Amino acid sequence: MDINKNLTSIVEKGELTLFRTIWNLSKDNMFIVRKEDNRFISEKMNQALRDVFNLSEKQSSEIFLDEFLDENMYKKISEKYNQCIEKNEIFTYEESHILNDSKPRYWNTTIIPIIDNQENITRIFGISKEITQLKRINETLELEVKKRTKELEVAVAELKQVSITDKLTGVYNRHHLDCVLEDTAKIINRYENNYGVIILDLDKFKEINDTFGHHAGDIVLQEFSKLLKDSVRESDIVGRWGGDEFLLLIPFIDKDSIEILANHIKETINKYKFSFVDKLTASLGATLIKKDDTEESLISRADHALYKAKEEGKNKVEILL
Repeated sequence: MDINKNLTSIVEKGELTLFRTIWNLSKDNMFIVRKEDNRFISEKMNQALRDVFNLSEKQSSEIFLDEFLDENMYKKISEKYNQCIEKNEIFTYEESHILNDSKPRYWNTTIIPIIDNQENITRIFGISKEITQLKRINETLELEVKKRTKELEVAVAELKQVSITDKLTGVYNRHHLDCVLEDTAKIINRYENNYGVIILDLDKFKEINDTFGHHAGDIVLQEFSKLLKDSVRESDIVGRWGGDEFLLLIPFIDKDSIEILANHIKETINKYKFSFVDKLTASLGATLIKKDDTEESLISRADHALYKAKEEGKNKVEILL
């Protein structure tokens, strides 16, 4: 059944009993418009639509739409009406209007071209179902989803941070350091030999635990780790390798610079007044990555440099390339 012809039959031939019943009782907006002198005229509106615009039956009949619709609203719907006529197609679209209460209301509208006996499209029949409440529910749900998604993202980020952070000192943990060093080939490819590693620990740290207890040792390690973080760039990685041993991963650094940095850290520790013991020293072993390095060979070389610093009297920096 051709819905266009059927509507023509209903509207033109007076077969209106069922149509009038639907028209008068429907809670959905119904309307018939025609185009005249390149403007659209409202021929009829049902009660539901008249209530939307607060119009009487007389006010809503044979009135140009641009006389009671604002310019923006009229422009939008006239574009749809013209498409309907030019293409002789049924169109369904969503529209929104801001009425007297200044809050947008939304409708899902279907418009159907009405064809006369000469096969000309003379009018358009439309029906609009208000979806404002549904839209607002959806908007509320979308906001809630965005809120929950943000909360989840924050929770995941916090969980990730916890998983890579040493609980006592707040620097990176051993697991994260291993992950960074795991693909040494990638490091070599990016930094060539301009990537430094420093392993260091506090000299005679065991004596702090033995004399003052492990709580005192924990406080000293926290102070020590903060000194390290404050001594390097934000792009450098500071992590706890184990016990009182810490590891620094330093990109874009050469031999002279890593030696200067290591000595700067050593002197910073020497000058710092630690809790319980006041003065402490540290030994540092440093190296630069080589093109044939693995994680094991790189760490082994830095560790060997640290061992040498300890052997030569502690409170020293040793560079092993």
